Amino acid sequence: MIFSQEENSQLEKFYNKRKENIDIEYEVKFKNITYYKFESLLKFLKFHLTSEEIPLKYIGTTTSLDIIYHDNSKKQIPLRHSINNPEDISKFCKTNELLGITPIITYKKRFKVGDKWSFLDIDNYNIRVNLKNEIEYNHDKKGFISHLGNLQPSVNNEWDKFNNLQIPKKDLLKTFRLKNRFSFMYNGDTHIDLTIVKSSKDMVPVKEFIDSNIINEDKTYEIEIEFHPGEDIKESMESFNTNLKDIVTIILQGINDYPIIIPEDEKNVVKKMFQETIKKNHVSIISKKLEILSDIDRVRTLELKDSNNPDIQEIKDKWTDNEYFNMIYDDKLNITSIKKKYNDSGRYGLLKMIKNNTGSYGKNKTYFIGPKPVSLEL
Repeated sequence: MIFSQEENSQLEKFYNKRKENIDIEYEVKFKNITYYKFESLLKFLKFHLTSEEIPLKYIGTTTSLDIIYHDNSKKQIPLRHSINNPEDISKFCKTNELLGITPIITYKKRFKVGDKWSFLDIDNYNIRVNLKNEIEYNHDKKGFISHLGNLQPSVNNEWDKFNNLQIPKKDLLKTFRLKNRFSFMYNGDTHIDLTIVKSSKDMVPVKEFIDSNIINEDKTYEIEIEFHPGEDIKESMESFNTNLKDIVTIILQGINDYPIIIPEDEKNVVKKMFQETIKKNHVSIISKKLEILSDIDRVRTLELKDSNNPDIQEIKDKWTDNEYFNMIYDDKLNITSIKKKYNDSGRYGLLKMIKNNTGSYGKNKTYFIGPKPVSLEL
């Protein structure tokens, strides 16, 4: 796994920032996770629990409901309320109130590292590296306290603003995330979370849980890694980044069910070669069909003039075993309209689409080789 110079430079800044502040969450999130990828990784990790190849431990499964409050302008308030008890989740869904429920309240907010926001997209491996301030509310001490035991004034100011809103909490706008999570620990210090999520419809804030339509929403799938949660980082940057690459590689192997990790830029090169091969193949097929159509057109013209013309039989003999020739000729199909479909003179002619990379042959299409020139988008 190779990162660019710019990516390594940003990762060095991330490491230093996290090392100096234990309250910063350092995570890697995997993009574009489908049900198949999620299931593949879950099976992969469960299999390796009994092997000695990967230092892996199963933590358990949890169900939780995240409540994200919004102010009157629908702006998200950075104080997530999480209910982790199924009975309490059911109670909240019925009453829309936290009365008698003790949620885990977490302040989470992104910040800037230098002149850039604290995330890094590494597109070659479809991952995002995130840094976020993350501090939990201490219900006993009535405040947000860091892992070092210090009160956090800026976070507590957010809490005070939230509590001073002139609207009852049940009447505030909210969005919801219902999560079913499978958690593993890698190497004793790296948390792996696989989460099935149902979210509010279009993440539109509503007052009542029932109005979020969350039950009828499609599931989404998330895979995240968190490094040294709630702990100091004592290892060197080189060791930390080696561990990061190792676990990301393991996750990608599990996701793709394949031991070799192929970067996205290499995949794109192969995809481009494949597309060009298919287009060349389609041009060859279309050219042959146009030749057949021209010969059918000539046969029909000759038959009108002299049905005994020897050229007629010569052309038929040329295509005697060709199904396409026999189908068009026997069914008396219109040659002009068929040619228009294939040639490059019309706007939607296949040859023109191939030449200009448009329509079915656009750069983002995935090609399919069939008995006739077609292109399917997955």
